[in-house]
Amino acid sequence: MSVLLPQELLEAIFDRVDNISTLKAGALAGPRLAEPCQRNIFRKLRVFAESEAWRPSLQAAAAFFSTHQHLCAHVRDLTIHLSTTHSDSAALRYLLGAFRPDRLVISGRSVLWSSLASDVSQGLITCFESPALRRLHLRHLASIPRDVLAVALSVPVVALTYASGVPHEPSPLTTIGAVPQRPRRLILTESDLKEYRFLLEGGLLSGVDQLELELGTQYPETCSSPDKLLLSACAESLTQVVLGLGYLSHPISIPTLPHVRSAVIHVGLDALWIPDPPPFPMTLTNIVRALPALKNLGLHFTISWAKPEDLPWDELCGFPSDVWKGLESVHCRLVHHGRAELQPSLIVQFKREMHKRMPDMQGLIVCDIVKQPANASRI
Repeated sequence: MSVLLPQELLEAIFDRVDNISTLKAGALAGPRLAEPCQRNIFRKLRVFAESEAWRPSLQAAAAFFSTHQHLCAHVRDLTIHLSTTHSDSAALRYLLGAFRPDRLVISGRSVLWSSLASDVSQGLITCFESPALRRLHLRHLASIPRDVLAVALSVPVVALTYASGVPHEPSPLTTIGAVPQRPRRLILTESDLKEYRFLLEGGLLSGVDQLELELGTQYPETCSSPDKLLLSACAESLTQVVLGLGYLSHPISIPTLPHVRSAVIHVGLDALWIPDPPPFPMTLTNIVRALPALKNLGLHFTISWAKPEDLPWDELCGFPSDVWKGLESVHCRLVHHGRAELQPSLIVQFKREMHKRMPDMQGLIVCDIVKQPANASRI
């Protein structure tokens, strides 16, 4: 006697399948499998300008989905590489109106906002305003009007990669007052922070409670560096920060952030140059002391090789004992970006080194090791 699996179980199974050939076969196998397989096949869509003929094009995608409109609802993760050519405008307009993704990546390849057709730019604004949109990444898109940025920055999670505003654009804004203020996370980790001085104007950072950025290690401590200006601008609203450290030549500090309760610090260990005295312990001390409300601290060390004997723990982790005072948890993570398999000895050594350097935090330390691509997306 044949047994039919519940539909909910079938859908849960195929939601975890990432092999496209298996999903295509399932979609053709019968009506009970078609919907969950199609949902997974079309969940993530990436389209390009017509000039890149070897890739899925804007025009081909528009033609396909216009005749298979029932599949539009499955697209939850959408990446569009913008085109300013007239032949792609109609396809862009259709695609921007056809989907309601929860993650949207707009890549301009240094396209100027003003070079977009008016109905394309309006279509983008409508996408930014969609309540369904939870994550937005703007890449290489130049001279975005501040009114548009105000709408974009109201999305709960926003990442900017070389996306710039209009230089010297006058205030006041015409739309910012109508933009709903939601708890927001802003990610500025993939480009020079000098690009983002425009964020300091016009209240664009109001309401940002989570901020991720790379600290400017090349600036002297007496300098009002872009990272410090950005942190100061949203100091009263921040409750969580993720801070990346480059190659440190000297200890650095951050402004006081009175309400931050959770902080993650990313430290790269590859090709590490360690001055004397090593700057990381004092940098960590400075950061923790600038966060008087801090309860949960993450230390994420990244490597792309897997030789435990090469890890400079003595130089890196000579922390003063008072660094941990008042903390409720410390999460120590080793993030491995290399191709080699992680050695068991590395895992054992990492846990031993972390516990040895935090004797007052026994029972409050969590140590783990993860393997992930070096270019893994933050959103």
